[in-house]
Amino acid sequence: MKQAYCRLILFVTTSMAAAATHAATVGYYRFEEGTPDGWATAEESILDSMGILHGSPTGMPTYRADVPVAFVPQTGAANQLCLQFAGTHTYRMYLNGQPQTEVVDTPRLPNDTVWTISGRGGEQFWGYLDEVRLSDAALEPADFLNATGQQPPVDFCDDFSGGVNPNLWAPIGNDPLYSITDTDGEIRFSRPAGGDYKFNYVGLAFEREVLGDFDVSVEFRDASIDRLDGAPGNQVQLNVVIGEQAFCVVRSDESSYGHNAHLWRDPPGQWALPPVLTADTSGLLRLTRAGSTVTAYFNGTVLHSGVYGAGPVINLSITLQNNGTRDATSVVFDNFCLKADRLLPKPVRLQVMGLAGNQLQLRLLNPTPRAWHWIEYAPALPATGGWTLRDRLTGGLFPIDWADTLPDGASAGFYRVRTE
Repeated sequence: MKQAYCRLILFVTTSMAAAATHAATVGYYRFEEGTPDGWATAEESILDSMGILHGSPTGMPTYRADVPVAFVPQTGAANQLCLQFAGTHTYRMYLNGQPQTEVVDTPRLPNDTVWTISGRGGEQFWGYLDEVRLSDAALEPADFLNATGQQPPVDFCDDFSGGVNPNLWAPIGNDPLYSITDTDGEIRFSRPAGGDYKFNYVGLAFEREVLGDFDVSVEFRDASIDRLDGAPGNQVQLNVVIGEQAFCVVRSDESSYGHNAHLWRDPPGQWALPPVLTADTSGLLRLTRAGSTVTAYFNGTVLHSGVYGAGPVINLSITLQNNGTRDATSVVFDNFCLKADRLLPKPVRLQVMGLAGNQLQLRLLNPTPRAWHWIEYAPALPATGGWTLRDRLTGGLFPIDWADTLPDGASAGFYRVRTE
């Protein structure tokens, strides 16, 4: 018989108004410090959000290796154990290494220093418990999905009003003649005449992996792509790579069809014919996937629709291209919009950069959406004296990078980031 699991999330709120806000996790507890099929009787066997061991389940619950998920939600660490409760159902409650009578300013735990986990009508709890999280407010549906490791669907538009967000976009290109400017809430790619007759391009790559169904579009305007010097031509493109299958929604001026819009696929490395003949210098490039069906549009007109794979989108970009030409080209991109079942961020990482003078800057790159990040310091490895907390922050849906300047004369040592 398939085992039943319970992922318990406790909500602590001081007023009904708190239910309308996005909640933050103030305590996070797992049961990873034991032996499969052994009783959880040892002192300090609960692992908390600081990675500290303490707390003791009572009633002799049993560690089990039969866990409901392969990885700990959001952290990616191996999820190895859970607790099977079949008896007394209380255990001591700690927050970040300290016994708690209060978690935040006013909300109290159920029984001051212990939790009581009960079944219906006061009966004992029977079942598997993999983790416990404590929230500072009642969770909205999207917050609940995020807290349980299931990212909510994404409905997102970037109007570039704040310029290029470096945590969302990475500049790409192969020709120094191109320039990217992000003034007045728009992104402009441009290139003067000259250079060589090779394939040259400039663009921005979206720094997320897209899962499931999606609908992505971007507006372009003031496209100057007349083909004058070289072949096959000049292109403005929305590019999507699904696994090993590439799709490019193209507005171009090319030697074969002149000014047109079309979909280019690789494989087979060909246009999806026929193209739409158009001289529009502004418009909307769009690509959608529903199930395994991929459909490309230009200004609402279907360019192509077909059945392809349902794998993840591993590359998504907007580009301006001189394909074998030396022409002066330019285009403005705006209002990049994406609806998707789920996005995966790049791995979070720390970086140290030198500044003017002798100062150093500590940077957190690619913070995980809606997660805690703990930046910690140790003077030596292994950190026998423990890690010292330097800072912590919570990421939003699309968080920006974090930076902190290390003071002159800062002690040598090691920094790390933990994400929960």
